[in-house]
Amino acid sequence: MAASSNRSLWRVVTGHSALRDHALIERELRDSLTRLREGVAYYRPPCPASEKKIRDGGKLKGNKLTLVLEISSHLQLDQEQAPDLFEGFLINAHLGTLGELRERVRSEGGRREVVEEVASYYHSERLHLLRCLKHMLGFWQDPNHPFRDVYSVCIGEITKDEKSFIKSLWSQYQAAVDNDLPSQLSVSEETQWSVQRLVEQVELLEAILLYYKDFVHEGAELVCHAQQLWKNGCGLRQSCPVSLVDGAELLQRHIGHLCSLILVESLDLESILAHLEDPGCLEDHHLLKSDSSSEVEQLDNLFSKWGDQDCLTPVLLSWALLQFAKQQSHTDLEDVRLLGNRALSGGVFQYVRCLLGSPFFSRERPVGGACRSVLHALLALALSQFSDDSLGDRQDLVAIASLTLTHPPLRLQFWDQGLSVGVGLLVNSSLSHFPSSSSLTSLLLSLAGDQVSAGHVWQLLASLPRFTEKLPHREIGTQVKVVTADEGEAPMLKVIKPRSFYTSEARWLGLHGVVLGNGVCGEVWEGWEGEELVSWPLPHSVSGWDLLALEIVRLLQTCPLDSSTDVLVARVTGSIRLVTQLVKSDWSLAAELHHITSQAFSMVQRFAALPRPPTTLLASCVSCLAVMATNNTAETWLTLGQTGFLPYLSSSLPPSHDNLECLSVAPGNYGQLLKMAECPEGGYPVTMAMLDLLATTCLPGNSVVLREQLATVIYIMREVFLSCHKWKFKLRSGRRQLELGLLRFCHDTLQRHRDSPFSLGVVVATQLLSCPGEQGLLPLLSLPVSTLNSLHSAALGYVHTWFVSVDHHGHKIRWMAQLLSISWNVVSKANRIEFL
Repeated sequence: MAASSNRSLWRVVTGHSALRDHALIERELRDSLTRLREGVAYYRPPCPASEKKIRDGGKLKGNKLTLVLEISSHLQLDQEQAPDLFEGFLINAHLGTLGELRERVRSEGGRREVVEEVASYYHSERLHLLRCLKHMLGFWQDPNHPFRDVYSVCIGEITKDEKSFIKSLWSQYQAAVDNDLPSQLSVSEETQWSVQRLVEQVELLEAILLYYKDFVHEGAELVCHAQQLWKNGCGLRQSCPVSLVDGAELLQRHIGHLCSLILVESLDLESILAHLEDPGCLEDHHLLKSDSSSEVEQLDNLFSKWGDQDCLTPVLLSWALLQFAKQQSHTDLEDVRLLGNRALSGGVFQYVRCLLGSPFFSRERPVGGACRSVLHALLALALSQFSDDSLGDRQDLVAIASLTLTHPPLRLQFWDQGLSVGVGLLVNSSLSHFPSSSSLTSLLLSLAGDQVSAGHVWQLLASLPRFTEKLPHREIGTQVKVVTADEGEAPMLKVIKPRSFYTSEARWLGLHGVVLGNGVCGEVWEGWEGEELVSWPLPHSVSGWDLLALEIVRLLQTCPLDSSTDVLVARVTGSIRLVTQLVKSDWSLAAELHHITSQAFSMVQRFAALPRPPTTLLASCVSCLAVMATNNTAETWLTLGQTGFLPYLSSSLPPSHDNLECLSVAPGNYGQLLKMAECPEGGYPVTMAMLDLLATTCLPGNSVVLREQLATVIYIMREVFLSCHKWKFKLRSGRRQLELGLLRFCHDTLQRHRDSPFSLGVVVATQLLSCPGEQGLLPLLSLPVSTLNSLHSAALGYVHTWFVSVDHHGHKIRWMAQLLSISWNVVSKANRIEFL
């Protein structure tokens, strides 16, 4: 245990160490099998027999014995495990010398400090042990993971006795909830222990969720564990003083999310959805078998007593859907409907939308994937069994579907199932509102994340059969007339005089207009928000992509922008994002979508100079151009420069590495937008998009566009890099995202241009070296000195040593590249640790 710490094991298991040979990883896991199987239960509580054995053993004497016993008492750790823990601390975490340690432990205060350091190491070891287990549970069945075979062997050994293993995880979770804190702790120590308890609960519940992703949660155990989670208040009832913990509310809410997801996953809605058309196959479901009636009755009684806590609403809805699938052949479904209505009135889909937006689930990790799979099945089953207009706010349904479909396996599953089941019904319904609603572009944006799906999305809109408009009341009787429908059928609208749509917009783009001739009939129906809509057949000469382009031109022809154009601006923004993602996923579609992407230049030119520019739309346009510039760098930069958007050199001096400080740069429309719109609002989407554009296209050898890029880089370094730490930020995470974007840009530019005689690397290095350290890089890091020291003991020393002027520009670039490499690694690591 001592020499091989759990942190080291975690690095080996996740592939972050130098040991990447399968045999070596397998050996490390085999040596740690007992720890992995037992989890934090591996660390036993103290007992008199162990203390007697330690005292009588003779190996520990004097101050070392006293220190080990203090560690055991403070950590509530078995006396025989305390020496190994202390040895592991000395090998893996202690930064001083043994002589310094001997001096410290001679005094009571020094021993107390050492015990606190060991406690921090102990807490870290417990978490890394759980994370090793969680990582393997997440990837042991992933065919694309390089260590899948090794993980499978280890998980097979750990779960050889399935009930014993999962029972141990549940017991460890309950212990993390119930166990009291050690006595005689200071306020700061109580906070540390309380945070540890909450984070351990999170890690254990995430491991349990990943376990039930692959293993069945039997009925009797499900009843017991549902009662256990309800008794704990889904994270709200804690024995530790959570009021002392900064951010405890976020952790408790995440615990509630995990409790809800575990119970929904345990109901196995995916199996019900797969056999919905064949009710006879539902008998194979572990809760719908004839011998599970007792457990079903107990669960039904339990769920009917649950209160209105929001994290319980997905469980109530899932149980209602399961019961509905089981009893839909029966006439008495009143209790099931009441349960479902309780969930809907409790805001189940609003809660699920917030859950999916949680930072704990937003990244592409196994837990995030499991979360999206569980909630996608819940939404798909609800849409398959009930009409979407009976499930509450449609925007919540669209947002949930969009968030879940970002998971690659769910995208592939969506195209396999088609538009007649599950979430496909929501996409089909959104198609019927196109282009009057932005719901379709939001859904398709999530579906366009890979090359295969991008092709399906392209084809879906390319062969669009119909389009929708609001009922033209003013034209009834002159250009159209209402056709009386038969009983039970929707009324029709018939064209009696040819109608044209997007006439001026079509001339702008040189496209065929949308013309409806005499006799064409459209179906009248009620839209999502109660408005009357008409669905017309779309001429074969016009596709859905043409409609998106025409909508963009309509916005360009609108002057000025005000609140009445907000809906059109939102629709166009969604269209630009969708096209950007399609081209990014499949470059072969760029030519087909050129009539849309080319309008990004016009929108940047048209809207960036407005007194109140639409920053979100402009950021989407710049991001679109960043994707286009990956293959057409010179053309993109030169055309963008002609729009007046980019900063430009206003001095007549030819740029060189000797006169960079003398060059004056005019801000362009981007600079005006930054100062007049983004800074006052506290949001910087256009600046983030600009950093992406620079990071994508600032490559060596692009001498044609060097002058345009040079002015932009100088402006970013002078006006953004040096000042952003003073700016107002609307969101707490906004500052960190911008600073990381700047640091990544500097790092990538210096790495790419480190050997060029004169390049953008020279510009970045010169700007970094021309300002004092406290005004440049250090504020950008915005990390406390203690964090920097703990992550990289020499980081600050490197910063102060390398912030010196070097005569030769080549040396400047190499030195600064090393500096930014260290800084970037430090900050990235800090963010990973904060997230974990």
